[in-house]
Amino acid sequence: MSLMEEGEVAKQLHDHRGDPEEWEDTPARVKVQPARSEVVSFRLPSDQLDVIEGLAEQAGQSISELVRHAVLAYVNWRDDGALP
Repeated sequence: MSLMEEGEVAKQLHDHRGDPEEWEDTPARVKVQPARSEVVSFRLPSDQLDVIEGLAEQAGQSISELVRHAVLAYVNWRDDGALP
């Protein structure tokens, strides 16, 4: 299914979410699994952590979000050869 088709299906489901004719009487059993993620731990000098904390606060992000975005920008830069 393409992203466009997924978007159309999602919109249709959202638009008809309160329509009792759209849903079965018996709930379906589903197995929900969390997304795979890992915890990475590393050491930083306190002054570098202070800078990162300040940048995260300015961006309205957690430190984890800021570091993830920075690492992915670096990886993309390495792959593309263009600055983020």
